[in-house]
Amino acid sequence: MLKKMNESELITLQTIAELLNQCVEIEDMLHTVLQKLLEVTGLTTGWIYMIEEEPYYTCEADYRLPPALQKDDKQVMERGDCWCLNRFWDGRLQNAVNIINCKRIEEAIKYKWGDTKGITHHATIPLRTGDKLRGLLNVAAPGKEHFNEEELALLQSVALQIGTALERVTLFQTERMRADYFAKLGKLNSEWNHVEQSFEIPSVTMHWLRENFQWDCLFFHTNDKHQSPDIVKKAFQQKMTISQHYELAVAVTYADDMIGAIYLRFSPPEKIGVVEREILENVSKQMVLQIENMKISQQRHELIKWEERNRLARDLHDSVNQSLFSLQLTAKGMEGLLQQTQQTEQQENKLPAQTSFAEMREALDDIQSLSSGALVEMRALIMQLRPMGLEAGLLKGFENYGQRLGLQVKTHIKGLKNMDRCMEEALWRIGQEALNNVRKHANCNTVEIHLHCSQDEVNMKVIDFGKGIDKQETTSGFGLHSMKERA
Repeated sequence: MLKKMNESELITLQTIAELLNQCVEIEDMLHTVLQKLLEVTGLTTGWIYMIEEEPYYTCEADYRLPPALQKDDKQVMERGDCWCLNRFWDGRLQNAVNIINCKRIEEAIKYKWGDTKGITHHATIPLRTGDKLRGLLNVAAPGKEHFNEEELALLQSVALQIGTALERVTLFQTERMRADYFAKLGKLNSEWNHVEQSFEIPSVTMHWLRENFQWDCLFFHTNDKHQSPDIVKKAFQQKMTISQHYELAVAVTYADDMIGAIYLRFSPPEKIGVVEREILENVSKQMVLQIENMKISQQRHELIKWEERNRLARDLHDSVNQSLFSLQLTAKGMEGLLQQTQQTEQQENKLPAQTSFAEMREALDDIQSLSSGALVEMRALIMQLRPMGLEAGLLKGFENYGQRLGLQVKTHIKGLKNMDRCMEEALWRIGQEALNNVRKHANCNTVEIHLHCSQDEVNMKVIDFGKGIDKQETTSGFGLHSMKERA
């Protein structure tokens, strides 16, 4: 039977309220207030359940449990169901209940788990915050099988105080956790600054989350969804955040298309809360922004290179190319002048220095040949720097480039694909190098280029009908090495 309340005990109840207002940790608060409540009421045993959706619950606090309920390191208190939990989940437990036979005590007696210290029943009081039920307060004493209305009213008022304190402490802990997590998250940008390719961002991000939050965190690409957990498959289907107690999947969407999903699983199991969802959603958005920024930076870098190549091509055309052309014309003019001089001297019956004329003509032939070859090379170099003709398509560009090299290029295409500038330029450079190799080494003037485009890849083949190439050259040639690098 509860002791009659006197002034000192009412002061103690006030102390409980003050104690609740001072606590900032849920576990310490529940243990302390449970001990104080039992001292005030004269009861001996109590425990508090924090309850989620069925079947998840934890025994967050207990005081002076009998040996039978301490079996296996108190595991008996956190496994299986009981009458008070079932009433909580099915909605029947709304107020303090007078007496509930304790199923765990009955099983302890039945299976001889240990001494129950005379406890057979307990009072159960729901812990609530407004309309939200958060847990249960259970109290008991040896041989006690009845609580009167005054006793239940007292326990109910204490439970309401505990519920209000739980809400306050939960909010405080949530905000503290949010501040701590987001402070850590700010350092993730420094990790991304070391990433060179956008496809490396997911793996770097997951590694950083595991190191800094100790989360079991993985990233699944869109092509991994068939081997991924069910919760990730749902995220792929719904393009949203899906949470199941100990698992969380957050879709990562870029330009209305899913590129993957972040999957979080706590190990050992621990309830995933709103802060974890906020963190992963924020990480998802930041990853997308980082990928977008890297692509914009790459495009800007490519544009700068493109403009620099155009400038260099103009300079080569306006200076070296014109000089070579002038040299070619001068050599041809000198050859014509030499012939005219030779003819004049022969008509005047003079004896020219035939050897001198032959040497000069040979030298002029060499100059003309070298300048012609250099001019072709220079025009090809300008074409490489500023690939004019791609506006009409990649294959048309190869045909035009082949004509400049004196090659007949036959093109074949299968499939259609819109390629970005970076991919098209890589194929263009590879094809140019291949055509240059044909002109220099193959000893033929016919080339076939086959372009096969599918959803996932582009396959280009350059085929000539020349004399072939020495195997040693395939490992030492700079051009082939350059083509591999571009691919």
